[in-house]
Amino acid sequence: MALVEGCRHALEIAIPAEEVETETARVAADVQKKAKLPGFRPGKAPASLIRKQFAGDIRQQVMENLIPKTLQKQFEADNLNVVGTPDISDVHFHEGEPLRFKAEFEVVPNIELGEYRGIEVPYHEPEATDEDVSKSCASRRPST
Repeated sequence: MALVEGCRHALEIAIPAEEVETETARVAADVQKKAKLPGFRPGKAPASLIRKQFAGDIRQQVMENLIPKTLQKQFEADNLNVVGTPDISDVHFHEGEPLRFKAEFEVVPNIELGEYRGIEVPYHEPEATDEDVSKSCASRRPST
């Protein structure tokens, strides 16, 4: 994990190729059940044809399934209290290779309180001059 600036951190993560292939097969099977292709009854088209015909949809769904799940595991493993949604970039997703990406995110800052007991803050009674009152009244008059 790298500190980018302040509370902003970055992680470079690689999801093993075996895990990516398992998820791809699961997503392809889901698509196969619902896909309607000419010449085939719904759910009966060959898996190879489904993977070819719906490659973009399958790829997108695999990333949407794996990236958040993997990030959450990494955040828990590193004990990170992440704020907001991470920015995902530099996604490398090629068949037979690990899925690699970079995530930038903000974490809750660690705030250490110094000694605050006994600190005195001087109080001054606010003063309003006639000029301040007339400016305030002038700004409240409706314009005609």
